[in-house]
Amino acid sequence: MKQMVQKSPLRRMSTWTIYFLFITLSTGILFRFCNIDEKIYWYDEVFTSMRASGFAEKDAVLSLSQGGITSAKEIQRFQHIRINSDSSDTINSLAREDPQHTPLFYLLTRYWIKWFGESPAATRGLSAVISLLVFPCLFWLCYELFGSYSPAWYASALVAVSPYHIQYAQEAREYSLWTVAILFSSAALLRAYRVNTSSSWAGYLLALFIAFYAHLLSGLLALAHGCYVIYSESFKLSKRTAGFILSSGIALLLLLPWLLVIVLNHAQVQTTMGWAYEDNPFRKLIATWILNFDRIFIDFFHNQLLTLLLLALVAYSLIYLYKNSAPGAWLFIYILLAATALPLILPDIVIGGRLTRVGRYLLPSILGIQLSLAYLFDCKITRQSTTKLNGKLWGSLVLAIILAGIVSYLQSYRSEVVWTKMANHSNPKIAKVINNRENPLLISDAEVGDLISLSYLLHPSTSMWVKPGCYGCRLNIDSERVNTMIENIPGDYSDVYLYKPRATSGWIENTQSRYKKNFRLTEIVTDLWRIEVH
Repeated sequence: MKQMVQKSPLRRMSTWTIYFLFITLSTGILFRFCNIDEKIYWYDEVFTSMRASGFAEKDAVLSLSQGGITSAKEIQRFQHIRINSDSSDTINSLAREDPQHTPLFYLLTRYWIKWFGESPAATRGLSAVISLLVFPCLFWLCYELFGSYSPAWYASALVAVSPYHIQYAQEAREYSLWTVAILFSSAALLRAYRVNTSSSWAGYLLALFIAFYAHLLSGLLALAHGCYVIYSESFKLSKRTAGFILSSGIALLLLLPWLLVIVLNHAQVQTTMGWAYEDNPFRKLIATWILNFDRIFIDFFHNQLLTLLLLALVAYSLIYLYKNSAPGAWLFIYILLAATALPLILPDIVIGGRLTRVGRYLLPSILGIQLSLAYLFDCKITRQSTTKLNGKLWGSLVLAIILAGIVSYLQSYRSEVVWTKMANHSNPKIAKVINNRENPLLISDAEVGDLISLSYLLHPSTSMWVKPGCYGCRLNIDSERVNTMIENIPGDYSDVYLYKPRATSGWIENTQSRYKKNFRLTEIVTDLWRIEVH
């Protein structure tokens, strides 16, 4: 691969440019830890704590369904490490109920919360700390791609204030780890390809192993790496090709135990991933793609003109990359974009699924876009500006993008709900209603993830009578359980509320009709009804 190595890559950057990009990077790092405890601890994060603590969803459903009235604090016992449990309980919980999630992050979380506590802020702290590893990985990858550290400053600045990366750095899920694994394994591949030694290919094997156990979609990343090596070697079985095949093959063999878990539990995967294959109108899919694309840069203002301008900028950066970078650089980024995105996008278009509505599954492509832009900005501002005016215009554009990211964060700084946590968007309003009552009772047949998420916002002593639903565990649950509770409401409570997330219009109409003679159900806020006895 052609390299563009410089003696001192930073000498061509002005001191003020380095200072500005360093301040931007520092600001982005600060954002990852600010108000980390203010956002709601939503459904998916609840399951992170549950898995890491050694509990299965089935454990929580059975325990809560068989009990009577409990408290919000008591419901959270499934968020604390189970007595006499060990790492095998975390692995078994995932294997039986959520096998599409590889266990590395959950095992790391288990050990993290043992040391730093089990609160939402402490648990999220692991993701925030891991996200800091993105920046040294970016510097390494940019050097391997472009032969210079200079573009890495722009790439780091873009990633540091990107709404996408900030939000997932503050979420107790595996996506910060996956981001690091994508960059680390890609840099390791390029180094192994460049020096072509046994130790370098062993390093790539380790990096790919980490990526595989960080997220299963790293399989597409390995596909991208393979296409790059094979194409670069003109489809010949060279020493480099053999090195890649051996390294990736061993990494795949090391993943085999978990792939076997998935095969043995394929029905469970279909159950828990069923939402991804639900019919989705193409127009809605396009609208979500556009929104997710905008969020790479900005999250407080969206319109068609802005999207077109951003798309034009990205397209120009890719063209510029092709015309000006070394062949290995543009080829790698092009393949990274195509091989990790198209296998997810095409099924959604052809079959009508909705997997790519969840933008986090396209993280490799997002990083590819940011790398392309970083090279463009570095060349236009640092290396190839023909005039000072030209450099200042491109510098102004970089400043605008960085400010857009900063303002996006400041807009959501105090918000309890952000776009990554919309499944439980009504929880703060629900908690406010219930916490303002003297002696309320909350009854619900909601899923465990919803109930525990809400419990974090309620007063610890709030009375709750729950018979949870089960998303991932296979239990025969009485579909009439909420009606049984409504018909047997105990006395001595100032107010009785029904919590029913994402209730269908049919359920609401049937329930209202069923109890209109004896009870009155009044919707107070979204997902919450007051029950009044006539």
